[in-house]
Amino acid sequence: MKERNAKLGIIFGSIGAIVGGLLWIIIAGIAIKSILFIVIPAILLVIFISATIVLYNRYPALWLIIIGMLILCLTAANFIFLNLLFTQIPDSLWGIDTGKNQYALIQLNIFLGIFSFWGLFCLIFGIFKKRLHK
Repeated sequence: MKERNAKLGIIFGSIGAIVGGLLWIIIAGIAIKSILFIVIPAILLVIFISATIVLYNRYPALWLIIIGMLILCLTAANFIFLNLLFTQIPDSLWGIDTGKNQYALIQLNIFLGIFSFWGLFCLIFGIFKKRLHK
């Protein structure tokens, strides 16, 4: 039962991170009326979710490596799309403040850079943890 709960936690937690990490790009694409910024993140969303489920079902012992790779992929996608979209995002969408005027692009890039170190840490720790157990 514990193993099943861990599996569900990792898979549903990953799905939540993927949807949360890419949905803002799709919403921004809708706001600026760009099909490119709607379709590409939607495709990435499907690829990331599928890859996470397939990899975790095949290699459940490598969960930390899978999470690390997922974090790195999400931060890279967010870095690319954030820098492409930042100037085009309006200050408010449908009467709701986007928060863009509170943050500078450099602050968001620094946050993504720091967060990518967390993914790198998970990846490296998962690799060394696997080697230590052999």
